[in-house]
Amino acid sequence: MPKAESSTPFATTTRAPVLWGLAIGTALGGAYLTVALATYDPSQSPYDHQPLPTVRGPAGIVGAYLAASVYRMLGFAGWLLPLFLAWLVYLAVRGSRRVTQARVLTMVLALLVGAGIAAMFETKTWRSNWCPAGPGGFIGLWLYHSFLEPLLGGFGADLLLVSVYIGCLVFVFFSDPGAEFQRVLAAFATWRAERAQLAAERTALLQQQAEMLRKAETAAATGKPVAPHSPALALTAPPARRSRPRRRTAIPLPATPRARPPRDPPWSSRRRLPPNPRPPPRRRSPPRLRPRWL
Repeated sequence: MPKAESSTPFATTTRAPVLWGLAIGTALGGAYLTVALATYDPSQSPYDHQPLPTVRGPAGIVGAYLAASVYRMLGFAGWLLPLFLAWLVYLAVRGSRRVTQARVLTMVLALLVGAGIAAMFETKTWRSNWCPAGPGGFIGLWLYHSFLEPLLGGFGADLLLVSVYIGCLVFVFFSDPGAEFQRVLAAFATWRAERAQLAAERTALLQQQAEMLRKAETAAATGKPVAPHSPALALTAPPARRSRPRRRTAIPLPATPRARPPRDPPWSSRRRLPPNPRPPPRRRSPPRLRPRWL
């Protein structure tokens, strides 16, 4: 006989397995990349010094190569890499079902678009020792200054990049973007309803105050007192003091005698039984007499 399905959601839901390999790998890589980017200095760049520079950071020569490559390719948008790696660690531990190929590709797209957004804040010829190709690196320089700005103009390129960037971040950090959007709309509608209710209450209060002032001026001009049952005065009058209710004591009622069942009249035809009837005595048979010669 098949078992009935449980109505509780906890009976059918199972927790997703933890991706320990992905979590540990991304945690170590993100920590190393963060230290390399934070301690990088242009004097450590192996691309600008031949032979290799003698100045080494806490991340060593590998960290210097890594940080210099990130700043050259992505510019300041390279700081999105540690952020996305930390988010992957959280997803691998808490919600491994959300670690999908589409979400990883969206992170890559957000990095490229972020480089284009970083490049839009400076001119095409801007350079620095930290970012030799501009604030967006070579990717932002080509994406914004060489492709989108000549094609769509400054305003069109900015609008497209910002819209795509916001959409990528929403898809990366939220499990259900549609539900989150509906939640935002519901919160906005609730805020508007509350504001409308407060405005209506404020308008009603101002009208009552104006009515009270008008009646007070009329009473002062004519010499007649204001009606005590006026709603305007009822709002400003202090609340009446409530008297404490008197404590009532319960009065015990006299006990009523218990009713007895009616007795049968003496001429009733119903047979009366003794109060405790006893069974009739049992008759014993007399003993048999045997002759003496037996």
